[in-house]
Amino acid sequence: MIIVCPHCQYTNPPEAEICEQCGTSLLEQPCFDCGTIVPFTEQNCPNCGAATGKTWWALILPPQKDNWQLTEYLDNDQRYQIITDLTSFHEDESVSVRVLDAKPLTLPDFQHSSIQVADEEATTSDSEPEEPIMTPLVELYLELRDKLPDLIPAIHDHWLDENGEYLLLEDRSKWQNIATIKNLPNLQILTYLKQMTGLWSEFSQQQLTRTFLDPDNLYLDEDECIVLQKVSENISEHDDNLANLGKLWQSLFASSEPSLQQLYQQLIEGEITTIAQLNATIEEIESQLDLTDYGLPSLNLAFQPDSQEQEEDEDDNEILGDPTEGDNLPTLVLPMQLLSITDVAITDIGHQREHNEDYYGIVTKTSKRENPHKIKYSSRGLYIVCDGMGGHAAGEVASRMAVETLQEYFEEHWIDKLPSEEVIRQGILLTNQKIYQENLQYGRSGSGRMGTTLVMALLQDTQGAIAHVGDSRIYHITRKRGLNQLTLDHAVAQQEVLCGVEPEIAYRRHDAYQLTQAIGPRDNSCVHPEIQFLDFKEDTILFLCSDGFSDNNFLETAAKNQLLSLTSSKANLEQELRQLLELGNQHNGHDNLTAVLVRVKVQPSLERI
Repeated sequence: MIIVCPHCQYTNPPEAEICEQCGTSLLEQPCFDCGTIVPFTEQNCPNCGAATGKTWWALILPPQKDNWQLTEYLDNDQRYQIITDLTSFHEDESVSVRVLDAKPLTLPDFQHSSIQVADEEATTSDSEPEEPIMTPLVELYLELRDKLPDLIPAIHDHWLDENGEYLLLEDRSKWQNIATIKNLPNLQILTYLKQMTGLWSEFSQQQLTRTFLDPDNLYLDEDECIVLQKVSENISEHDDNLANLGKLWQSLFASSEPSLQQLYQQLIEGEITTIAQLNATIEEIESQLDLTDYGLPSLNLAFQPDSQEQEEDEDDNEILGDPTEGDNLPTLVLPMQLLSITDVAITDIGHQREHNEDYYGIVTKTSKRENPHKIKYSSRGLYIVCDGMGGHAAGEVASRMAVETLQEYFEEHWIDKLPSEEVIRQGILLTNQKIYQENLQYGRSGSGRMGTTLVMALLQDTQGAIAHVGDSRIYHITRKRGLNQLTLDHAVAQQEVLCGVEPEIAYRRHDAYQLTQAIGPRDNSCVHPEIQFLDFKEDTILFLCSDGFSDNNFLETAAKNQLLSLTSSKANLEQELRQLLELGNQHNGHDNLTAVLVRVKVQPSLERI
């Protein structure tokens, strides 16, 4: 067993009482409300009563119901203390209880063995890692969470013993239950109807629609999106009947306007029997409702904006929204305004390089306008990552020169609105020319010329632009669309693929990863930056990185789930990026690693309605 420090994430031996790296206590913590030092074994602060203990939601599948009972602790080691009364068995013969974790910093065997298996190729040990026990229940949760990381609670621990199977999940019981919210605006009700319809369709394929039939299982996260406490398998062929969904909606949203009430009744009476019919009916209601009937001043401006959008074309270009397409949008698509923007960055030499030739730069300007009726934020930010080349001195100089030149350029040329494509292009060409002239001045030639890749994002409120030269990348992450690569490498293999060559053949070339263009080695006639524009209609993560992060499909495979979780407001971006770097060094430590991560959160704007 290992103990993970809550401050620096250092892994300590099981007997440690303070962190060996930073000195943080591993036995107690300060109360978040009053600062009193409280042992981890206590559920509440003895001074102010605030909840301090770490709790989990335990799902138990006993072998037999007869003569089966729980004791004070869930496990033989007395780590997990039961803090709720044992209720009756669920209809699927499982039992759910909340438990207090007496050792919240100790990595459970389930997680420890999972990490060992994941890192097997990266370790030099001859010992075989102990694989976690993979039961159908565990496989179900892992599969669903891989596809729907925010919806499904994470597994904390799992084990089997003579009394049954135990699965410990993230405890969401103190989150806001959707059944407790009254008098929701119809616009927000429509948001939830569309989300639940999509989930019903997804879960019906695995006979799991019973999951949604218990209102006590439906919660809202900090972004006002529906999430689940647990997953329930169907126990009857009637569980898939859409009439059940109609009854649920009728009970949850009793204050809905008449057209929505009619929709619920149509489901209950069997007039709507397919998801296609249901989607069509919802869209028809949405197009007919007048926004003035919604009581817009009472809208909760914190609710998740991505669910405001109508179903959009799945074409990849759709994420790069064109403002001129607004006339074709349904009437209920609200304009967005900036809620917050957060950025973090990190760079590391890696395990095999002697010098760090990467460089990054961030320049932001944020303002707030507040009065008794509203708060409005405005922000713009310039984010740049460069990966230098041409040897130690040359690579470091080129990457730094590129960042600083672009920062100076946009300080002068970014006045009010987001710079145009031509203004951005000229800034990149100016930067290229400056480094190119430096090469000529010092007589550098061929592979000895210094140069750098460039990836850049310019963000202003809910709009942005990205540009790149070389093989540094930008990734786009949202709840709806997941992880998407926005840039295509300017490299030989990628160029071959674009010309129709099969990827397997293109990437077998000896020069597959040779750059076709970069900043600095050649004059402006050889530099053709790609520039795209973004329109943020939902909460979005932009991830700019050098190839130390993106090589070997690291971001699309080993790091994918961690990246998808970053859209959540509760995600600690600095901590997550540091952990991502550690994982990246295990997989791609052959090169420098640099990343800039930007989280943009938006909300509906009522000013222009």
